[in-house]
Amino acid sequence: MINTFFLAGEIKKVTVSEPKDPKKSPTALLLIQYGPVRESTGGPVEFVNAVPVRVPSYKYPSVKDKLKAGKRVQITGHLQGVFRTLIDEGSFTTELVADRVYVEGDSTSDADAE
Repeated sequence: MINTFFLAGEIKKVTVSEPKDPKKSPTALLLIQYGPVRESTGGPVEFVNAVPVRVPSYKYPSVKDKLKAGKRVQITGHLQGVFRTLIDEGSFTTELVADRVYVEGDSTSDADAE
């Protein structure tokens, strides 16, 4: 696949989204710090050296017990375009989606199972 990224960093936050349909598995959004923490400038734009990464519903159940704030991870994934409709207009964003997640120090963390 040409559409691939690799990211190494530390989990700062894990936010789980429970689906409305109980038959579906939850997803998670990880905030990954990939560089040094930068001081807040108080300006309208802050550069934080962190990005959100989506762990999709087919991947999350196999890695949920390993994903904790403070853990170092290596993630391989792909980009996904997201279009959200708002009243008369819409907005387009790009989302990082994890395909493989390796949690450092976890010998059972072969999260390559598809």
